[in-house]
Amino acid sequence: MKFYVLTRTCNRPKYFFLNHESIKQQNYENVTQLVSMDDLKTMEYLRMYSNSVSIVNVEKKQRNNANEFPYNSYLTTMVESITEDGWIIVLDDDDKFMKQNFFSYMEQMINEHDEDTMFLWRVKIGNRVVPSDVGFKKKFIRLGDISNIGFMVHSKHKNDLIWPPIRGGDFRIIESLTNILKTVWINEVFTCTNNNTGNFGNQRDGVLNRRELILYEEFVDNYKNKVEKLVTPIKEDIIALTESILNEKEPVYSSSAIDSNVASAIDSAASAASAASTVAL
Repeated sequence: MKFYVLTRTCNRPKYFFLNHESIKQQNYENVTQLVSMDDLKTMEYLRMYSNSVSIVNVEKKQRNNANEFPYNSYLTTMVESITEDGWIIVLDDDDKFMKQNFFSYMEQMINEHDEDTMFLWRVKIGNRVVPSDVGFKKKFIRLGDISNIGFMVHSKHKNDLIWPPIRGGDFRIIESLTNILKTVWINEVFTCTNNNTGNFGNQRDGVLNRRELILYEEFVDNYKNKVEKLVTPIKEDIIALTESILNEKEPVYSSSAIDSNVASAIDSAASAASAASTVAL
């Protein structure tokens, strides 16, 4: 069974690191993380994950007023890039999984239902949980009491996954899906935001505790020292070509996962360098 994780990221390398590690630490392998990329500055850190994510180039959008949220189109573009059947969820760069068994748990739930089902679970946003007790398992979705990172549908319905370019787009799309799909509510908090919970792409990227910061810096240093020297610099036309959650009991990232990710990147870069050397000869 295959799963797709859609991630928007924009100039927030530290939060993306935590986001990606929470996926790598899942006890399930058949997961593809699709990541939107809309500028070269973002590409500077995404290149470190080129062996473990699929980068989707998107046209950079700008907000013209407070009610607009054009970045929702990035999600729609990522959905359109999916060519194989699978289950789709959203997990933006300032979000992460709280439990390591999300995909294995969802696989069991899927086996009890069918592809015409939407699964909804609870999400921790700062100090609150949505849906609240008032909104949980209710027929009508409540605006402000639902989250983009708290639902999952099958890719056979990807033509219905079109996020409107407005604030509250998550509410609009989930509400529309309840009219065409069966709904299964799961009383588990599987996903959460970091403390930085405001507008996408516009906030600071430094709210990490000391341990998180050390792990992040180790990852970056390992990449620069062991991988970057073997990698051909990315050209300027790449676009044209195509603090932890409160009360979290255990981290979902580890030094071993970082070492594994870097080792994979080293092997890939070394192979590419060897091939280039052979061609040159």
